[in-house]
Amino acid sequence: MCQVQILRALVNQRLTAAVEEIFVVLERTIAEYEEELSRTKEENERQRQLLDAVFRKHQPGSNPAATQTMDNGGGTRAAGSAGDKDPPSRVKQGGPQPPNMKEEEEEPGMSQEEGPDEADLVHLPLTGVIVKSEDDDDVHGRRSAPARPSDSDVRDTDDEGSRHADSTHLKCSQCRKPFSDNSALKRHMRCHTGEKPFACSLCQKSFSQKASLVIHTRTHTGERPYACGVCNKSFRDNSALATHMRTHTGEKPFTCPFCDKRFAHKGHLISHTRTHTGEKPFTCSVCDASFRVHSVMMIHMRTHTGEKPFACSVCGKRFTQKGSLIIHTRTHTGEKPFPCSVCNKPFRVRSALVTHMKTHSVR
Repeated sequence: MCQVQILRALVNQRLTAAVEEIFVVLERTIAEYEEELSRTKEENERQRQLLDAVFRKHQPGSNPAATQTMDNGGGTRAAGSAGDKDPPSRVKQGGPQPPNMKEEEEEPGMSQEEGPDEADLVHLPLTGVIVKSEDDDDVHGRRSAPARPSDSDVRDTDDEGSRHADSTHLKCSQCRKPFSDNSALKRHMRCHTGEKPFACSLCQKSFSQKASLVIHTRTHTGERPYACGVCNKSFRDNSALATHMRTHTGEKPFTCPFCDKRFAHKGHLISHTRTHTGEKPFTCSVCDASFRVHSVMMIHMRTHTGEKPFACSVCGKRFTQKGSLIIHTRTHTGEKPFPCSVCNKPFRVRSALVTHMKTHSVR
C-alpha cells in the first residue's frame, strides 16, 4: 500500500483524536464555569439578604425612641409615638424649651445608645457585595457600574488562583498517582471504589467512565464511526482503529523486557511475558487445568461442555476450534498453502510439512 495513503490515514486518525480531546476539555470547562457561576449567584443572594436585614434594622420607625425623621421643612425632629401628639417630655413647636431638654439639643442626631449599632453598620464589608444582577439597570436606564471588590474578595480570588496553581500537585490517596485537576482525580478514584455511575439504558450494564458507556452503546446500535483510511475497515472506538493501523504500518510499540521481542498489541505482550514468568492465571473450573491465555481456557472448556460452535458450510461438520474448521475446509477446496522448499510438494497443514521436511534432512 502507498506510504502516502498510510500517512494520510494516520494524520486523519490523530486529528480525530485531538478534536475529541478538545471537546472533552471544553465540556468540562463549561461545566466548571456553570458550577462556579451558580455558587456566585447563591453567595450574592445571601449577601443581598444580609444587607436587607441590616437596612431594615436601621429604617425609620424600627427604633422610635432614637430614630430621626425629616420634616417637610428639611429640619430634623425626634420621632416619638406613631400618633400626631408630642411626647410628654416635649413642648409644642414654638414654645419655650424646658431646662431639662438642653442635653438633648446638644446631640440632635442619634442618641448615645445608638452609637455601637451605627459603628457596626459602618464596619460591615458592604463594598464587596454585588447586589445588582447583570440584567438590572438604574432608574435612568444606564448600566450601573460594578462595585469595587473588597480585600476579602481579592483574597478569595487569590486563594482560588492558588488552588488552581496547586492542582498540579493533586495525588490519589490510594496509589499516589498525580493529576492536573479535581475532575480527573474524581474519575480515577472510581477504579479504587468500584463506582460505576453510568448505566446502559438497553442492557443495564454499568461503567465507571462516560466514554466507556458511549462506546458500549455502539454494540447495540451497530455504529462504527472510525474507518481505516487504507482498507476502509470500520471500528467502534478510536483505540481499536489505532491498533488496527499497526497492521498496515508494521509498528510494534510493545517490547518484552526479557527477550526484547516486540508486539503490535499490548495483550499479546502480556501473554508472551507469561512464558518467561510461568504465570498461568486462568484456571478451568472443572479439572483445575491452568492456562496463560483466557481464550485458550475457553477453548478447553468446550471439551467439558461438548460445545462445537464452528460448522462447515459445505458438509455441516462441527468443530470446537476455528483453526480446525479452516483446516477441514481445505479438504473441500483442495487448497494446500504449505509447499516444501526442497521438492515443492504442497500440504494442507503446517505440521504435515514439518514431518515431510525430515525426509530431506535424513538424506
